[in-house]
Amino acid sequence: MRAGCGQRPRTAIVCRRSRRLTGYYRALPPDRFPCLSERVDALVADDGESRFRYGLELLLDGIEARMPKGAGPP
Repeated sequence: MRAGCGQRPRTAIVCRRSRRLTGYYRALPPDRFPCLSERVDALVADDGESRFRYGLELLLDGIEARMPKGAGPP
């Protein structure tokens, strides 16, 4: 059994989904998706809530990086 995968049936389903997701991300062309390619392991690590939080942080960091300097809340 893979490290990090539990023995309960529901956990096995989550592990299969995680492996499929990992394969999908690894199949993306690195020249078109360099940030995703560099962060595959972090994107699929931990549980679903942790992945969601990580993805949300990445999204918000990207938005913040595109904001004009000095822009803040109204």
